[in-house]
Amino acid sequence: MSTELSPEEMLGNYPDVLLTDDVCELLHVCRQTVYKLVSDGKLKTISDGRIHKFPKLFVREYMMSNSQVQNKK
Repeated sequence: MSTELSPEEMLGNYPDVLLTDDVCELLHVCRQTVYKLVSDGKLKTISDGRIHKFPKLFVREYMMSNSQVQNKK
């Protein structure tokens, strides 16, 4: 029996638009990793000046694409 949560379950308690720190917490990565994912085009964001905002849809898309890559290994 799998205990892994789906992206929808993981995102459930977060606001509709996440900030960088929220994404770090959710993905268990540091800020630099989040910025690298953004600069590599792997994680979409909406930039408001120096502040990155991540709609749940963008984060869910990243999580789904990342889990598909891991499942192929």
